[in-house]
Amino acid sequence: MTDMTPEEFLAWARHKPFGDPFPKTQTVTFLVPLLGVSRTNIFTWISGKVNPSKTSLLLMEALKRENRIRLVERAEDFARHKHEGQTRKYTNDPYANHPEAVVGLLSEYTDDERLLAAAWLHDTMEDCGVSYGELSAEFGPYVATLVYLLTNDEEEKERLGKARYMSKKLAALPPDALTIKLCDMLNNMNGTRSRRQAETYVEILRRVREKKPSVWNGTHEALAERIMETYRQKIF
Repeated sequence: MTDMTPEEFLAWARHKPFGDPFPKTQTVTFLVPLLGVSRTNIFTWISGKVNPSKTSLLLMEALKRENRIRLVERAEDFARHKHEGQTRKYTNDPYANHPEAVVGLLSEYTDDERLLAAAWLHDTMEDCGVSYGELSAEFGPYVATLVYLLTNDEEEKERLGKARYMSKKLAALPPDALTIKLCDMLNNMNGTRSRRQAETYVEILRRVREKKPSVWNGTHEALAERIMETYRQKIF
């Protein structure tokens, strides 16, 4: 069904028996908040009584083009599969626990499914060998670009040192990627048992906050303060 155009979806749904709620009802439920219309509106489109507005058709086409059907759920499945067998440093917990926690933190600040999907996927290029092209084909170019921006250049990080490299990287990120990265740092600060790692995060934040990038906003500041508060409460 994810290969259908909006027009094809409506034509398909109009011939789908109403006694079978899947996947039509699921799709309608998905479209309601994204299109800003009611379930009744969509079912009137399906019934043929009313045609969708041009704006609604354009929005549905954008959803199709960006492959956003069940985006977050598919990103979770993909990340869990790619990280299978990997474990977290210090805790030996399944690695997928980390992106899951980052998504949980991020959901306190946004319900944008593209950001939540990118949070699930943020380590797949760096740690699992997934390509930009694969992510773009599966989840759309915006999600793939966020993951690309969050992926470290290990050679450059080694050359500059982690604190310098990461502070420069954070300062250059667009706002959505920066929000995800700060949630990533917060979860890492929560979980680390290494004083050195924790102090490196503090140094990165000090450098970034000393000369805040133009995209820095209230969400970024709140996350930075949560990272610092977590550090202040840690016992090594």
